[in-house]
Amino acid sequence: MPHRTADANEKGPRLTLAQRYGLAPAPGPKLSQQEWTEVHGKSLSRNDLKHGCPICCEEFKDEEQVLLSCSHVFHRKCLRSFEKFSKQRVCPICRQEEYQKKCILDARERYLERSAVTIQAAYRGFRMRKWYHRIRESDAPKDPVSRREYYADQLGEANNKILKEMTDSRRDIEALFADIDNSLRLSKSLNRATDRRVAELGRGEVVGAVHAGGPNVCKRVDWAHVKETSRKRGDKECPICIVPLVRTGRKKRLAWLSCSHVFHLDCIRAFEGFQDSQGMKRTCPVCRAEEYSRLPSAKAPRR
Repeated sequence: MPHRTADANEKGPRLTLAQRYGLAPAPGPKLSQQEWTEVHGKSLSRNDLKHGCPICCEEFKDEEQVLLSCSHVFHRKCLRSFEKFSKQRVCPICRQEEYQKKCILDARERYLERSAVTIQAAYRGFRMRKWYHRIRESDAPKDPVSRREYYADQLGEANNKILKEMTDSRRDIEALFADIDNSLRLSKSLNRATDRRVAELGRGEVVGAVHAGGPNVCKRVDWAHVKETSRKRGDKECPICIVPLVRTGRKKRLAWLSCSHVFHLDCIRAFEGFQDSQGMKRTCPVCRAEEYSRLPSAKAPRR
């Protein structure tokens, strides 16, 4: 595989004032392409890629790596951190000063190649195992001992499939019975709530019901005063569904409670049904008034 490098080398250090005036030795000239090839060959001969980065002691994998003019290789980010915190420009291994750097991609190419080989090997192993099981299922061995083991395995697999189907069916039946038990439990709670409500209504405070299990009309409540109080308060929306009280469609009936709050008839019925199912006392959704009376209207009035 041909070696690929980065497009441009990293810039070297800037010359100091003493180096510019010849008072201190300046760094050597930049290495040529042939010299970089020789430096890279030294690094490959030592197999530096196999040992990993000398700074973090981890594999290079597909991270950026940098080759120094002294032939040592590091992670690019590790060398930057070393230069930043050591505040000097020397090789962490051989202590060469004023080195030159060049980005290389050897480790990334090797890592990608190794990953591709691993994926291909796993896929080929999967295909071969699948082919082997298919051949083994279709062709019984000729040896008596192997033939007995073959049919025993076939019988075991068939038995496992039957047990799995029976287990799934049993789970479905158990789930069905659990749903039936929950439905019966809910029905019993509703019946108990209805019995308690009927017992409360039998005390003589309420005269009669509009329909079976429906709202009751109380003689002692001044419904005209209740409606007038609701109109003065300016109730325009149902407190349960937050929808205007005057709706379009067939279901336009409203229900006033003895506490002067007004709701949609279907909304208050649903709310009362929920309270009954939970074994709770019926209370007004707004003011929490208990033992209220409810008066449904034939249709919603104009507002």
